[in-house]
Amino acid sequence: MFIATSNIHGVTPAVPIPMLLSLASQKRLLAYLIEVASITKLYRDHNYQFYLCAQVGSDGGTPGGEFNGEPHAIAYWNLIQQKDQGRWDVRFIKDGTVYKGY
Repeated sequence: MFIATSNIHGVTPAVPIPMLLSLASQKRLLAYLIEVASITKLYRDHNYQFYLCAQVGSDGGTPGGEFNGEPHAIAYWNLIQQKDQGRWDVRFIKDGTVYKGY
């Protein structure tokens, strides 16, 4: 299993913030690579799993003050318990559960 940590810039429509251009573009590229790997037959045949994880706020936006290490640990633990590839784009909230609003 390969879990890449991202942020909201990797999985949401582009927002023109010039000072975040390099960071956001790299997160988008990472998202593309994870998505392609997650649907590639060769990897699926060997049961490799690929996920891009990002903590989001309770409203699906930036986590702000809710950002914390513990939700990451919970979300990642839940992922590694899965037997098969799930949705590659995993967004989770402050309690570590998957955000359902996307």
